[in-house]
Amino acid sequence: MNFPTIRSIVVWYFLIIGTIYSILLWTAGLKTALLHLGTGKAYSEVLLSSLDLPRKPDENRKRIFFLGDSTIAMLKDKSNPPMLLQEELEKKYGEGSLEVIDWAFGAASTFHYYCLACKAQDYSPALIIFDINYRSYSRTGTISSTTRMVISTVENSL
Repeated sequence: MNFPTIRSIVVWYFLIIGTIYSILLWTAGLKTALLHLGTGKAYSEVLLSSLDLPRKPDENRKRIFFLGDSTIAMLKDKSNPPMLLQEELEKKYGEGSLEVIDWAFGAASTFHYYCLACKAQDYSPALIIFDINYRSYSRTGTISSTTRMVISTVENSL
């Protein structure tokens, strides 16, 4: 009895997986295919959110991209730093004067930041913020101290 070789098993595996994803891409479209590509799900969700984003912000409106890891992404309530940043800057510059785009996701690495920063260039950003797990570096270990630091930095650069 002939047993299949490791090479033939690998070839068949990728052939089957490739066929499945090709059919998914063809039948369901790019958005659905990207959402189901396994381990890169969070990264692909960030990229999917950019598909509906206009290339340029409205006239007289600043666009800020906020890149971060799970320290930022896990906060989806009122303590979310991108949301707080937008609220604070709108108090100072007026409502609708800017938009803060939250591109944070868990397990983001320096490579992801680099890729997303390059992608953000396509959307005319006034500023790109890299929030690289400041919780580890802050004395108090709180998000609020980090958020205050980011807000003051952004205000000084606008």
